[in-house]
Amino acid sequence: MPAKTPTERPVAADKADVPTAETSQTDTASKKPSSWLPALRTGVAVWASSYLAWAVVTLFTQFGRPPGKPVGVVDLLRTSWWQYDAKIFTRIAQDGYATNPVDPAFFPLYPMLVRAADLVLPLGPKFTPVFVSAATMLLMYVLLYRLTEVEFGRAVAIRTSWALAAWPVAFFLGIGYNASLFIALMIGAIYAMRRGNWWVAGALGGLASATRSVGVLLAIAFAYEYLRQNGFKWRWNVLAVGLVPSGLVAYMGYLWWKLGDPLLFMSAQAPWGRELSPPWTGFIKVAKVLATQNLAENSTLHNLLDLVSVIAMIVLLTLCFVGPWKMRRDQWVMPLLGVALLLFTISFPAGAHRNQALMSAPRFALEIFPAFMLLGHLKQLPVQIYAVVALMLQGVLLAHMSGGGWVG
Repeated sequence: MPAKTPTERPVAADKADVPTAETSQTDTASKKPSSWLPALRTGVAVWASSYLAWAVVTLFTQFGRPPGKPVGVVDLLRTSWWQYDAKIFTRIAQDGYATNPVDPAFFPLYPMLVRAADLVLPLGPKFTPVFVSAATMLLMYVLLYRLTEVEFGRAVAIRTSWALAAWPVAFFLGIGYNASLFIALMIGAIYAMRRGNWWVAGALGGLASATRSVGVLLAIAFAYEYLRQNGFKWRWNVLAVGLVPSGLVAYMGYLWWKLGDPLLFMSAQAPWGRELSPPWTGFIKVAKVLATQNLAENSTLHNLLDLVSVIAMIVLLTLCFVGPWKMRRDQWVMPLLGVALLLFTISFPAGAHRNQALMSAPRFALEIFPAFMLLGHLKQLPVQIYAVVALMLQGVLLAHMSGGGWVG
């Protein structure tokens, strides 16, 4: 067995909330939290509060509308939340990948879970994706709390969970998208890496790459953390890193066998016009839009939200490495993964015909969970301002999407 470098911190007091590079790395595994109960309690609280808030906002989207055919609350939620990608995932779950040319751009693990759930639950096609997202969202919050508690302490874990829930588009975690599944798998893989469970980490990474193509970036995190823990020496269990891209490879094999093109998941993204570009390209395109259009125009507001989301992630990830809230060097695997995810996002801007180069950046920012860990270290005024602004935006954006409007 390889020698492990202890990576877990005590959670006895708030003074453990602020990690520094100088903090001793001699903490032993015996000091780790012994119970998952606090993680479950907080996860359920954040999960339930989120759904309650989303249901209330969606209900009040009917406020002021002219009378029409009576609609029950459940039917309202089912119809309002079944939008855009949720419809695509449902179609894939029911009919496979041969019915629409854009479908191969959406990876298979989430629709496979939707298909499995639909076979045993009488929820109907519009609500089954929500059920799957609800289950994976709860798992995600439990894992997020546990990883953060082990690394930074209980107080930071609580604030991190609520900070993620407050993000302006956090409703994508629970309304029929694959975001919460992907984040849960990434967090689980990082948690396994930090504990030296390399085969578990590799397997979870493989499931992540079967959920979204960017899951292969976990191989970078794996290599970094493995070398750090093993004194930059390779051992036989490093082969577990080969499991990380296995989901992507399996999907490519399926596309080759079924549709004749293993790279169809790339060409299927043609409607979005995404192509590899220097990471500053999207910023330049967005700046041109903001400079030539009025602030109150629809495309301007979309671009502004995209730009602010990316800038926020850059600032938070930078603070993971420098400043009073920086993470210890032995914890850098988390922000390094965040940097890789962000670079991937901004290096594939949408095409010019979209007029929204950083399209979907707020949703992709949800996946950069180490940035929310940094937010969990902040207290008082910064967090209060963030919470108020973010939650107000979340309500507005959810109401807009519930009415059929586009939200990246």
